[in-house]
Amino acid sequence: MEPRYHTGEPLTQANGDDGWTPEQQLALMLDLFAAQMDAAVQEADHAVEKLSDAFNALLAPPPAGTEDSAQGAPALAGAAGHPAAAQAVVAMQFYDRLSQRLGHVRYSLSTLAMFMCDPQNNRQRERWQRLQNSLRRLYSSEEERALFEMMMQGTSAQEALEHAAERRDLPQNNVELF
Repeated sequence: MEPRYHTGEPLTQANGDDGWTPEQQLALMLDLFAAQMDAAVQEADHAVEKLSDAFNALLAPPPAGTEDSAQGAPALAGAAGHPAAAQAVVAMQFYDRLSQRLGHVRYSLSTLAMFMCDPQNNRQRERWQRLQNSLRRLYSSEEERALFEMMMQGTSAQEALEHAAERRDLPQNNVELF
């Protein structure tokens, strides 16, 4: 996500006022965190894409008429049902979920930064509530929604994370679509 409130230009104005405000500094720091997260996700996306391509190449049948097509097809067909192949698919699904959740965090950081740049926003309770309602709708997984609700009700981050860890340790009988 691109930063929307900082152009990279110096913050000095013609009248000598450098435009410094605590809200602007907070917004710049939030932008930094979002950019760092974005860079890490892009790097990871590239690595997972290579892994996925390699995995698909291993499972794809060799072209017909090649020496490998007669010998390799049965071995590769068996590999698709191998536990290691299933673990690789689960790992890729985990990465997809992680990437999606980090995208939500990046968006939330950027949205909060823009919100903080407007002094009218950060001093009005109803605007904070609108921001929170907007971000609440963003979260697609049950774990994200539960963590959000706990934190908005005043639960400490440590307690909310412990609760999330306890929920992960419970046996899961269903597939969560996100």
